[in-house]
Amino acid sequence: MSLEAIFKACGCDKAAHHYHRFYETLEAPRHLLEIGVYRGASLRAWCRHFPCTDILGADTFTREHCPADFVPLGRPAVVKADSRKANFAQFYEEGEGPDWIIDDGSHRPRDQAATLKNLWPLLAPGGVYVIEDVVPVDVIGEDHLPEWFRKKPQQGHFTMAAFLELACAVSATGATWERHDYRHLSGKPDSVLIVLRKP
Repeated sequence: MSLEAIFKACGCDKAAHHYHRFYETLEAPRHLLEIGVYRGASLRAWCRHFPCTDILGADTFTREHCPADFVPLGRPAVVKADSRKANFAQFYEEGEGPDWIIDDGSHRPRDQAATLKNLWPLLAPGGVYVIEDVVPVDVIGEDHLPEWFRKKPQQGHFTMAAFLELACAVSATGATWERHDYRHLSGKPDSVLIVLRKP
C-alpha cells in the first residue's frame, strides 16, 4: 500500500497536504519523533508504513481520543511534553537520537522556531528534520493571509516578524534546508514543508 493510501486509511491530513510526495523519497528511519499527536492518525500511519521503526509522539497535553493501544513507551509511544523545552534525550539510548523529527505541533512560527532550537541537537547525524504546515508569510504577505490566520486565537502569531524568527532559527542550524510547497496541489495556504538535513 502506498504511503498516500495509508495516510488516507488512517484519517491523516498529510495526504490532503500532499506530504507523502516528500516522505516517499526518504529511507525508513530507525527512530522517528513526531511533535503533535492530535488523535493519533499520523502515528498510526507511520506504524503501518514502518513496522520496524521506533516511534515516539509528543504533545503538550494528554490526548483523550487516542486509541487504547497508544500507551506511554509502547508502540507508538506517546508522551506529554512541551517540544520547546522538554528533554527528549531521556527517551533514547546514550549517543542515539531520532533519524526523523517531524514538527506537526502548533504550526505557529515562534513555536516552530523554539522547537527547532530545542530538538536540533537531538537529531542523529544524517537525520532529517521536517517542519510541517508552514504558513509562508514571506510569499503570501501578512496582509493577504486567509482570514482564519488573522482571527483570534491565531491573531498575532502569523506575522512577518514571527516568520523571520523561524527563518533565523533555520539559518542558525547551519544545515542544508529546502522548502517544499504543495499549495498548488492541495489548495491549502499552509501546505508547505521546511526540511533540514543534518550533516
